[in-house]
Amino acid sequence: MNNEKGKLSFDLKKIKENENIEFKKADNNLPNSLWETYSAFCNTSGGIIILGIEEEKNGDNIIIGINDIDKMEKDIWNTANNLAKVSYNVIGNGDIYKIKIDDKNIMILDIKEAPHNKKPVYLNRKIENTYIRRGEADKKADNDEIGTLMAMATPKPLLLDNFSMKDLDNETVSKFKKIVEERYPEKNYKNLNDEDFLKEIGAIRLDRKNNIYKITDGCLLLLGKYISITDYFSKFHLDFFYRDKDNERWKDRVSSDLPNSYGEMNIFNFYNIVFEKIKIFLKEPFALNEEKVRISNTSLLIEAIREALVNTLIHADYLQNFPKVKIEMFDGWINFENSGKMLITKDEYVQGGNSVIRNETLVQLVRLIGIAERQGFGGVKICKTSEILFKQQPEITTDLRETKLKLWTIDALHFREDLSVLDKTIYYILLKNNQPLTRKEIIFTSKNTEHFVKKSLANLLEKGLIMTIGNGRSTKYEISFGTQGYLTKIQMKLQTLAKLNNLFSED
Repeated sequence: MNNEKGKLSFDLKKIKENENIEFKKADNNLPNSLWETYSAFCNTSGGIIILGIEEEKNGDNIIIGINDIDKMEKDIWNTANNLAKVSYNVIGNGDIYKIKIDDKNIMILDIKEAPHNKKPVYLNRKIENTYIRRGEADKKADNDEIGTLMAMATPKPLLLDNFSMKDLDNETVSKFKKIVEERYPEKNYKNLNDEDFLKEIGAIRLDRKNNIYKITDGCLLLLGKYISITDYFSKFHLDFFYRDKDNERWKDRVSSDLPNSYGEMNIFNFYNIVFEKIKIFLKEPFALNEEKVRISNTSLLIEAIREALVNTLIHADYLQNFPKVKIEMFDGWINFENSGKMLITKDEYVQGGNSVIRNETLVQLVRLIGIAERQGFGGVKICKTSEILFKQQPEITTDLRETKLKLWTIDALHFREDLSVLDKTIYYILLKNNQPLTRKEIIFTSKNTEHFVKKSLANLLEKGLIMTIGNGRSTKYEISFGTQGYLTKIQMKLQTLAKLNNLFSED
């Protein structure tokens, strides 16, 4: 389809299924599997269901068409609003699009991720009929995954029974208290003993049901003894690896469950140990500016790394029955992984201003010592730094089990020996323009010949670094997006087209 008014500017014949896009044949009736996909998208990261097209793995998708599209739309509305079939409806008036391809009716459903307090979204009044998205497939959630979805919807326990000051590490509490005293001298915290200090800052709180002071879960995670932490958070695990260029074996490691000389392995100590190691191992970050002059800003990158490390530690879901926190540092990038789904969208993470906190007390305590960014803007700092230094965003993936962030510490293409200088030049031209370009425009901007530009474009396409839009002389090139990025792009175009008077009109 072309870019004429009312037309889609992406080709549904070319798109393939992934974690956010699903095709359904649906020529006569709604397939039952549609609602499994609906549940999976609601419980994961949202997505788009395209009805009337059959995916073809090795070629163009097959345009089947929908025989009675108005009836099918009515069936969708009736089922989505029927609590006996679907536990929660996310489909709104602007989320169903009817278009024509090759004179055949096609329907697109834009399925938003459900609010956390409405998860899990399940079918037929049975919570065991809860689905999540795994790659391009819908998977029935197991008991652990259903429990995680339910935990995201309800407040976590705050006050811990049967824990006391004996479960906190005295040395860690003293270090933490000293930092807070220095930051807030007017509070006179130095005149308080450790227990009264922790009560004053909300780390220990009064249970008003029985008038007994109890340690909060956030306090235990930040300042507790490792054994005591694992008594409550049985899967608590923190890991840091530093790997050099060969990436085969780690050169340094900090692990919460290995014997070490660092003291109790709580969040406070792990953060301080790992952050110092990262600063030692960090190679001088560099990138090239528009004049191909090397630029460096170590302090800017270190601040972004600090923010990513803190976010990884304080936003992990430590009650999940899955692996917890892992930081892997390489000579060129750092991978940050934690358990649990990111509670805001990737767009909200990049743009800032919105924050959904998994453990209020933990975040509150970390802010007291000044290592957490003001609410909702940590992701902005990380992304802007990456863009300034390396002209690209960090890679972010998130699902029910875990969230991963890959933060570059040098130019992302630095290690790509399979790319020529011209390959990299063209890639950065497309990256900088942030919009599709024709081959002619690329030739002009790169100041190179058609022969060599054509060769480089073919190589970049083969490596999956760029993608094409359109065919023949109208072909344009742009940076390849991740599947979530591609989904966002489609949704934005759908929203724009929805504002047109003659939405998806024919020629």
